[in-house]
Amino acid sequence: MSARTWVSAVLAIVGLTGTAGAYTFDEVAVDAWVGSGDNRALLVVDWQEARTLVLGYRWDGSATAVQMVNALHDANVGFYRKWHPEYVNKSIFGMGWDVDGDGGSFVPGFPENEIGYATDPDDYYAEGWMNNGYWAYFTSSNGVLWSYDGAGLEHTLTDGEWNGFSWAAAPSWDGGVPDNIPLLPEPATALLAAGALGVVVGRRPRRP
Repeated sequence: MSARTWVSAVLAIVGLTGTAGAYTFDEVAVDAWVGSGDNRALLVVDWQEARTLVLGYRWDGSATAVQMVNALHDANVGFYRKWHPEYVNKSIFGMGWDVDGDGGSFVPGFPENEIGYATDPDDYYAEGWMNNGYWAYFTSSNGVLWSYDGAGLEHTLTDGEWNGFSWAAAPSWDGGVPDNIPLLPEPATALLAAGALGVVVGRRPRRP
């Protein structure tokens, strides 16, 4: 059994959770919304870096998580995804984010070498399958309590659903659940901050 398969099995059996409490969509600093409709879902991507990306997706009728990821990739909002060439629309191989919004691009590698990179060193990119690491996929109803989802992105979205990816680097193959969710400041906190040092977007501290 490979290291990746072993970790997947453990996560599926044990499950991973965040801190106590729950988030609502209105509390989260969503970087961009894509689509239209009455239903909403969030995608959280954690590169284990200083910032975590949160994107929103709206739709009517029925939609899958695959459709959400593709729509966010195609919308030119700075998010990039690379499917595994043998599992297109099933398994993520690489993901990137133009963090500073200056048009940075991404050059993906292949499962045989895993040497992809971001052209802008300020941006985030990680790819892997069996060497560098892999993208662990989770779902949640509140952004805090996450469950490892071995079924993958082909499932049908539900209104209010959270989908998350956490980069699990080798050799531990364990990046934990998506966290460091960027939050909007509470009104009272925002007023105090604006009067003293300026508005600051509240975040949970990055894990060391």
